[in-house]
Amino acid sequence: MRVCKIIAKAGMARVGGEFHKGKKGYDNHMRLPKYNDNAKINANISQIRDFGSSQFLQWRIVTLLSIKKILLNIDDFVDDNLLTIFPKDVDRVNLRYNQIRNGFIYEAVSQSIQGIEEMFAMINGSKKLKQFTQKHIKYQASKISSYIKKPQWDKESFVLDELKLPLLEEKDCDSETYDLYRSGVEILLKNIIEIRAFYIRYVKAYNQYKHGLKVGMRPYGHDIVNHEAIDIIRQHPLDGTLHIFTNDLSGDLKGINFSPAVSINMTQYTHLFLNEMQNRKELLATMLDHFNIQNAIDVVTKAATITSVVWSNIEYRITAYEKKESTKQYAFPTNHPFRQMIVTIVGENAYADDFTTF
Repeated sequence: MRVCKIIAKAGMARVGGEFHKGKKGYDNHMRLPKYNDNAKINANISQIRDFGSSQFLQWRIVTLLSIKKILLNIDDFVDDNLLTIFPKDVDRVNLRYNQIRNGFIYEAVSQSIQGIEEMFAMINGSKKLKQFTQKHIKYQASKISSYIKKPQWDKESFVLDELKLPLLEEKDCDSETYDLYRSGVEILLKNIIEIRAFYIRYVKAYNQYKHGLKVGMRPYGHDIVNHEAIDIIRQHPLDGTLHIFTNDLSGDLKGINFSPAVSINMTQYTHLFLNEMQNRKELLATMLDHFNIQNAIDVVTKAATITSVVWSNIEYRITAYEKKESTKQYAFPTNHPFRQMIVTIVGENAYADDFTTF
């Protein structure tokens, strides 16, 4: 039995040990289909479904819930067995409530910002499905950050266009359907505005934590020596203060949507030259901001819910393309996490339904 091998090489086809030149470099009997737009779409559809089936959209939420549980039970979680890497004379209580607790809060910031970037990256990647694998898998975080900061996200028409959702008028459907549709649009817009505001506020802290640990894990190099201060922390286990190092206060304060407290640790070597050091970007300053874990969980849950909506709409678009159907379906978020409202458009008529995604 003879095995026939096919090897593609520089416009030649090798068949059974012989090269044969055919039209456009292929043997006439073994011509491969062209990788045209239709083939590209079909190939991307299979890969999009493969990518989508491997996702776990609730991961950032699970991580934040885990951090919440740790902070609520930090004395039990960070026990002496976990602290064996430290010398015995290190104050364990201070270590738990200072460096380690702060570290978990910064990690919560990181998980939150990444969850939000994933939502906007999916929105951006879903616009052109035949380029999904090419563009989404290797997207640049800096470009997604600029995409998030676009001012148009508070405009309804912009949001609907970016998410490939229809702009329906009251005459297009019955009053009940239109009310459900408007509710879905308003929830989508309100949540995106809230998510985007959270991102703009905390992305600097995320970048400083992720790139070089340029944050105060042990603020000002001080221990918490006052046990009354620790008691206050225990009363507010889900709240923390972010200490974000910067050498460009004017640049970092530009474009942010809140007014952080600013701290400069002046010494005998710096206080005479503050203006010059600031102008040269040599002055080390600290921006302070409040962060709440439960608020982060709520915001990231909304982001993951919108991501699930984007995935549902990708599947609806793919199904309509495969079946060549004129019927269109569109998913919208509701006020319940991962629960969606579906608008179905058949011809000139639109219908709405409410269902849970899983």
